[in-house]
Amino acid sequence: MNRVIRSKMFIPLTILVGLLVASFGLVACGGGGGPDAKEIVKKSFSQDKESDIKAGKINLTIKGDLEGMKNFSGPFNVKLSGPFDATEEKKFPRFDISFSLSAGETNISAGAVSVDDKMFVSFSGTDYSVPDTLFGMVKSGYEQAQQQAETEKKEEDSDDKTSTTSTSPLGVDPESWLTDLEKKSDVDVGGKSTYEVTGKIDVAKVIDDISKAAEQATPFGGAQTPQLTDEDKKELKESIKDISFTLNSTKDDFVPVRFEFKADFTIPKDQQKDLNGLEKGNIELSYELTDIGKKPEIIPPKDPKPLEGLLKELGLGDAAASLGALSGGSIPGLTDGSTGTDSIPDTPDGDSGQTKTLTTPGGPSTKSTQDYLKCVQKADGPEDLQK
Repeated sequence: MNRVIRSKMFIPLTILVGLLVASFGLVACGGGGGPDAKEIVKKSFSQDKESDIKAGKINLTIKGDLEGMKNFSGPFNVKLSGPFDATEEKKFPRFDISFSLSAGETNISAGAVSVDDKMFVSFSGTDYSVPDTLFGMVKSGYEQAQQQAETEKKEEDSDDKTSTTSTSPLGVDPESWLTDLEKKSDVDVGGKSTYEVTGKIDVAKVIDDISKAAEQATPFGGAQTPQLTDEDKKELKESIKDISFTLNSTKDDFVPVRFEFKADFTIPKDQQKDLNGLEKGNIELSYELTDIGKKPEIIPPKDPKPLEGLLKELGLGDAAASLGALSGGSIPGLTDGSTGTDSIPDTPDGDSGQTKTLTTPGGPSTKSTQDYLKCVQKADGPEDLQK
């Protein structure tokens, strides 16, 4: 692996892996017989928690400051917030989520609402209605994901019952990453009494463990897992200056109602060119959960516009046309608007070598369009479209 590849890959990748794994992967740490700081962290993020959070309000913020980049420098701020309700099993969740992004001269506001088996999106203050057919596809994908998650959970539970080992994977011990831990009791967060744990993450230990894990990882597809050289590790340890975190967890059932982490980094001079001039920066992530367990009142927007209008405004004319077909309108190449006849694009005739057109009289047909689209998605090649 040459120097340029390491510059472009290792620093961004390890910053990301280090932050996320170190902050959220520390759930694997153990603890003694009581709610000391490490035990609070373990119970808060335990994967076998019975008290799933199915309703409430979330506030998520990612912000930071980047210095030295040619095309962008300065602060950025991303926010996502709003109520959600997933209490009804096997039903698509209800929510009213707002999103905003500010970075330099760029300011974006958007949102999504799911209520009464309908979905709406908003952009720059204008509401749009998602066609039922498209929303049906979203719901179908969600249901499949839920079924897959249930299957995987059953398999994991079965594996846990037969497993007799308790060692950390690849010899990594996330508990050793936590340093300078302090605990406070009875800290109020949204009306909930919480334990508050603060601490830091040993960046050098994280990097050493990642390197160790890479050395022990099984090659995938015959390709060797990239290894961190001593020089790589030295540069990374010098780049990521500090990672600190704060966790607030409810005292009665250890629900993590607030979590924050902060990281500072500096890019070595010989690698700044490969990162568009980035010299240094900081990143902060925080989330807070309130109104836990309370079913929110979610109201659909008044007089939403068709979603095709938003797509056209964003310069996505082809997507808008396709969306029109899914809604019962027209789509170039699929519908002959002048005759009111659904047309399937010409496909090769296997006997004559000529092309043939399939039509359905009687005006636009959403069903025929959907059937054709499904056929195209399943086809492995042109020959399949002749069947």
